[in-house]
Amino acid sequence: MRKNITSTAFTIIALFVVVSITSCSTGKKLTSDKQNADKMFNEGNYGEALKYYEEIIKDYESKGKQQECPAYSKAGIAAYKSGNAEKAVQYLNSAVNSNFNTPETLLTLADIYHKEDNLSKELLTLEELVKKFPEAKNSTEVKKRLFKLYVESENFDKALKLWPEISTTSENNTELLTEYFIVLTGAGKNKEASVLAKKILKLDPDNVTVLEWQAKRYYTRAEKLYGKEMKAYQKNRTNAQYNKLIDALDIVSKDFNKSLKIFEKLYKMSPKKEYAKYLYYINDRLDNKQKAKYYKLKAGIK
Repeated sequence: MRKNITSTAFTIIALFVVVSITSCSTGKKLTSDKQNADKMFNEGNYGEALKYYEEIIKDYESKGKQQECPAYSKAGIAAYKSGNAEKAVQYLNSAVNSNFNTPETLLTLADIYHKEDNLSKELLTLEELVKKFPEAKNSTEVKKRLFKLYVESENFDKALKLWPEISTTSENNTELLTEYFIVLTGAGKNKEASVLAKKILKLDPDNVTVLEWQAKRYYTRAEKLYGKEMKAYQKNRTNAQYNKLIDALDIVSKDFNKSLKIFEKLYKMSPKKEYAKYLYYINDRLDNKQKAKYYKLKAGIK
């Protein structure tokens, strides 16, 4: 009995020693792989770095410890910089779901989706980046990028909500101010848009987005009032209604002339058929027959 106990104890000790040696050996290999991987990565040798990172990943995955694996993020970045976007997305998504998600992880993912022209995934990735790492080093630039995506995808409510976080750094940035202008007009906030339009045109007198909006706004307002008052007069041909029509036509004429001036500038900058059409309609309304004929020809209207 004593012999059996001694034999069993010896076996347990032997196994413990073997496990300890194996564990120690594995630990040394992981340390070596990480050192080599980081060295290659820092030197810009991303292909070689990826090989070492993948060895580390294999070890963690074989033990079912994916969430504790610290190599996914750099493996993904190394894969991306090596030209393997598919593998990069795989590793970076694994990093996002691990304990080692970082701003760089999500930013690299967003860059890949941008390159692939996948707006929805790029947008969702940047949203997660802003949410999880609001104080990240480049958070303001990330928010500006996210704002632009909101504008592009016409998520005007989200863009309006995000704007206060980037507005202080966009005081003289005509590109961002123009995009905010698009948000305001898209959200139907025309009063705010009108104020901003003046500011943008002081910075950039040839801003096409703002000039088009102003020109079309004056034109539409004039057309609506003209149509409304003409219809009212035709229905009720009294002196009072006629006087009201005359007053309205004075306002209509002023708005048409404002629109005309802006469209002439736009046409001079770029002789588009769209501008020529507006110039034809406005000159026709203002009874400028010769100019109306000229722009009708330029617009290709028969």
